[in-house]
Amino acid sequence: MAGGVLFTGTTVVAGALATPLILRALGTERFGAFRAMADAFAYLWLLEIGLSGSLMTRLVHALGTRNDDAVRRIMASGWRAYWIIAIAMLFGGAGLTLILPTFLHLRSVNPHEMQMACLVLLINALVTPAALFRALAEARQRGYIVHISQTAIALLTVVFAVMAARAGWGLQGQAAASVGAPLVVLPMLIRDGASRFPGWFRAPLDRETTGSLWGLNGPMFVIALSARLGTLSDNLLVAGLLSPALVAPFYLTQRLGSALQFQLLNIGSATWAGLSELHLQGKQRAMRERLLELSTIVTAASLVLLVPVAAYNRAFVSLWVGSSMYASDLVTLMGCVNIWLSALVSLWGWPITGTGSVRLIVPVTLSSLAVNVAVSIVATSRWGIIGPLVGTLAALLGISIWAVPRLLKRLFELSPVSLLTRALWPLTYGLPYAVCVWFASRQWPPTSWWQLLAEGTLSALAGAGLFLVTMPAAARNAWWGRLNTLVAGDQA
Repeated sequence: MAGGVLFTGTTVVAGALATPLILRALGTERFGAFRAMADAFAYLWLLEIGLSGSLMTRLVHALGTRNDDAVRRIMASGWRAYWIIAIAMLFGGAGLTLILPTFLHLRSVNPHEMQMACLVLLINALVTPAALFRALAEARQRGYIVHISQTAIALLTVVFAVMAARAGWGLQGQAAASVGAPLVVLPMLIRDGASRFPGWFRAPLDRETTGSLWGLNGPMFVIALSARLGTLSDNLLVAGLLSPALVAPFYLTQRLGSALQFQLLNIGSATWAGLSELHLQGKQRAMRERLLELSTIVTAASLVLLVPVAAYNRAFVSLWVGSSMYASDLVTLMGCVNIWLSALVSLWGWPITGTGSVRLIVPVTLSSLAVNVAVSIVATSRWGIIGPLVGTLAALLGISIWAVPRLLKRLFELSPVSLLTRALWPLTYGLPYAVCVWFASRQWPPTSWWQLLAEGTLSALAGAGLFLVTMPAAARNAWWGRLNTLVAGDQA
C-alpha cells in the first residue's frame, strides 16, 4: 500500500507539472491523437490471453506450499510463453500502424507522423517477457517492488515526454518517451525475481506445468478483454464517434480521479495474495471477516479521496490546463462514482481469481462487457462526451455489483447482504459530508494552487476524521493492535 501511495503521489504531481507543457507543445489534436493511439496499442496486451493472471494464481499455490522447484518450472514455462506472445504483439502492432491514421480522422496531423510513432511503439513488445517478474513479485506479496519500478518508469516517461515535446518531435517523440523508460527500469524488477530463484531459466519443462498455466488462460483472457474494452475504449469512442480534439478535455477532466483510482484498486491488489493464502490454509472465517473489513475500507477511502475531487476538480483543471479543457461537472461526478464501484468489484473479484475459480466469473464479465460497450456506443452517439461513462455505470449497477457477491456466497459462504451492508455503511456519514464539501467549494471557490491545496486537504482530513470517529469500537481497537504489532516488529 505504501508503494501504491508513492506511485500515485508521484504520478499526480509529475503529471500536473508536465501535462500543460506537453499540451501546449503538441496542440490539442496531436495530444488527443497520441492518447487514443496509446490506448489502442494497450489492446495488444490482450494477445497475452490471460497468461499473467494464470501465472499469479499458480505461483501463489507453489509459493504457499514452499515448493521452489515448482516455482522455477512455472517461471521457465512463463518466460517461453511470453516470447511467443511478444512476436504476436509485433504483428498486431503492425496492423494498428496501418489502421489508426484512417480511423482517427486527423485534420492537422500528418498520417505519416502517426505511422512512424506506431512503429516506435512496437518496441514495447520486446519487453513483454518482463511481465513474468511482475507476476512473481505480486505472488510473493512484494508488490512494493512493482510500484517502485512503476514509479521510476512514470517519472522517466514524463521527463522524456516533456523533452521530446519541447524539442518538436511530435508523436514520434511521445512514443519514444513511453518506450525508453521501461527499458531503463525493468532490469531492476527482473533482477529481484531472478536472484531469489537461481537456475529458473534452465528448469525443465513438463506438460503438467505448461498445462496448468494454459488451463486458466482462457478465463483470464476474458477478464483482461473486459477490462481493456471497458476502460481503454472510452478515449477511442470519443475520438472515433466525436472528434480526436474532444479526447483532451475528456481525458484531462478525469485525470486526477484516474490517478487516485489506482490507489483504490491497490487495496485489492495488495491483499489478494493474503486472502488467498487464508483460504488455502482453511481459515475461512478469518478470510470472510477480512474481506468484509476491506469492503468498508474501500468505500471509506473512496469518500476521503473522491469527494474532494468531485468538489474541486473544476478549479483543479482550470488552474492546471485552463477552463476550456474542463468537460463538465457531470463527467467528474460520474467518473468518481464509477471509480468507487469499480474498486469494490475489483476487490471482490480478487479472491475468486486468486483461488483458481476464475471460470465462475467469466459469465459475469462477459455480460458486463456487453452492457458496457453497447450502452457506451449508443450513449456517445446520442449524448456526446458523457456516453462512455454512462456505459460503465450501467454495467456496474446492472451486472457486476450484485452478481459478484453471489459468487462469493457460492464459494466462501459470504452473505451478499452482509457484504453490501459493510460496503455501503460509510455512506451514512459520507453523503452529508459530500454535500458539505460541495457547498464549501462553491461558496469559497479556490483561485490559486495554495488555496486549492488547503481546501482539498482539509476536506480529505475531515472525511478521514469522520471515518475514524464513526468506526465501531471493536474495529478501532483491532487497528490499534495491528499498528502496535507492526511497530513492535520494526523495533525488534
